[in-house]
Amino acid sequence: MAYAGKCIDTSLTAADVEDIKIMYRDCLNKKKQVGILAELYLVNKETIAQILGLDKIPGKKSCGSMRRKKGKST
Repeated sequence: MAYAGKCIDTSLTAADVEDIKIMYRDCLNKKKQVGILAELYLVNKETIAQILGLDKIPGKKSCGSMRRKKGKST
């Protein structure tokens, strides 16, 4: 199945995709919901983020945030 021009796990139906969007929209904690939906539908977090049209997974730190600040040494 293709959605919005992107390849998505073929085990998900159109109804699953709509349910994922509704559950994400209605959740209280979006950072946790991506992981919960991934576990519920047995797909990875990136697939859920792709379905939701997210550029990155909420709460996931980017590589840039892991860099040390200038002047700090460990």
